Amino acid sequence: MTSFTQCESNLALRVLLDPDGVITHVLKRDLIAATSSAAPEIEAPEEIFGVLALTATALVWANVAGGRRPDIDATIEFMRTVLAAHARPNRTGLGLDS
Repeated sequence: MTSFTQCESNLALRVLLDPDGVITHVLKRDLIAATSSAAPEIEAPEEIFGVLALTATALVWANVAGGRRPDIDATIEFMRTVLAAHARPNRTGLGLDS
């Protein structure tokens, strides 16, 4: 994937950053699953995960396409900040729906 992105950066970024594409869909799904597994006590609006998927993809792969090393730690910190700003208690996980 790295070689493809470096050699065909325009095409690779179009595929990677397609908001309706498979990559965004799978990453969004996996982010939702990872968040609910790691922090079941919180939830966030589903659209936030779509934004996180596209932003993380852009932050990582735009650097690769430009021949730079992506800053994974900064990308994760950005994702945590956005998620924390939109997180709310999971009423089901806290037993508040009963």
